[in-house]
Amino acid sequence: MTEELLVLDRVDVLECAAEADVCQVIADALVRHARGAVTLPAEGCLPWTNDSGAYCRSLAMLGALEDDGGPPVRGLKLNAATSNPVLGRERAAGVSLLFDHEIARPLVLAEAGWPSAPERRPTPW
Repeated sequence: MTEELLVLDRVDVLECAAEADVCQVIADALVRHARGAVTLPAEGCLPWTNDSGAYCRSLAMLGALEDDGGPPVRGLKLNAATSNPVLGRERAAGVSLLFDHEIARPLVLAEAGWPSAPERRPTPW
């Protein structure tokens, strides 16, 4: 068994998105959701006020796509400050983790700003 963690930065995420049919991936997830093959527990939230007085939060969003002819997918997305746009930054910058189905070990750590912030998302295709 390897103990490797695949780390994807923004460039890697954009390259992956360019090679995928993103609309089809989303459609497949929505079909699984309609069939009840999705798990979306309550979000965890850590709120605070930064030194500028702006409201910040770190959200932990867990989710799973259960087996529907493909492998189950379990993951977590962490994102941050709602005040970032006034600073010229993505509102929902963060990271995503994907977990091994059998042992719950993180397999992938990916930059999540691009998929989380459609208002600032450049199209990779």
